[in-house]
Amino acid sequence: MPDIKAQMEIDFGARGGLALSTFQGDYENTSFKIGYTAGVVANIPVGDFSVQPSVLLSNKGSKAEYSGELNSYQEKFSLNYLEVPVYGIYNFNLRTRNFQLIGGPYVAYGMAGKYKREEIVDGNTYADETENIQFVKDQVDREGFQIPFYNLDYGIKAGLGYVRDNIHFQFVYSYGLSNLVAPFDGEDPPNSMINTSFQFSLSYFFEKKEEVVEEDEESDF
Repeated sequence: MPDIKAQMEIDFGARGGLALSTFQGDYENTSFKIGYTAGVVANIPVGDFSVQPSVLLSNKGSKAEYSGELNSYQEKFSLNYLEVPVYGIYNFNLRTRNFQLIGGPYVAYGMAGKYKREEIVDGNTYADETENIQFVKDQVDREGFQIPFYNLDYGIKAGLGYVRDNIHFQFVYSYGLSNLVAPFDGEDPPNSMINTSFQFSLSYFFEKKEEVVEEDEESDF
C-alpha cells in the first residue's frame, strides 16, 4: 500500500495583551481602566475556519468618579479572573493580506480583586482607602469586610484579527452576560452590573511539529 502521512493539525502558542474594561448596568459614572490578559492558546484549523480555545489570566474592572461642591471621589475596581474563551474564526484574504472574523463565548472564574477609593479636595488626595474583593457564590459567604462579587462571569466576544506568519493580532469586544452583584441568601439582587471590555492581544504560535507515519508497500504473493 502507498505511504501514509498523518499530520498534527493543532498549533499551540502564547497570548498576551491589554484591555480597556468598564462596568455597565446600574453602577453610574463609570469609565475605562487598563487591564491585561496573558496565557496559552491553541489553534485548530478546519478549512477556511479555525477554533481557538485559550486559558488566560485576565484583569478586568472599572473606574468611577463622583463630584461634589467641595470635593470629589474616585473609585477603582480591579478584578482578576481565570478565563477560558473559545473563538470561532473565519479566515479570509483581502489584497493578499490574511484577516479574521472572530466570535465566540467565554467563561471566567473570579480569583481575587482590589477596591480603591480616593477623596480629592482642591486637587489633592485627602483620603485613600483600599479593600479586598472576595468572589463568592452568595453574599452571605463573605468573610470580614471584603467586598463581595459574584464568582462566575460569562459572555460573548466578537472582533477582527490580522495574521502575519505565526503571529495573530486580534481586537475583540467582550460583553458579559453574568451579573457581578452576587445574590443575597439565595435571592436575586435588585441591581445589576456586568463586565465589558475592548481587548487587543498578540498570539505567537510555535512552529508546527508534524507527525509522520510511513508504512512500506506490502508485496503480493
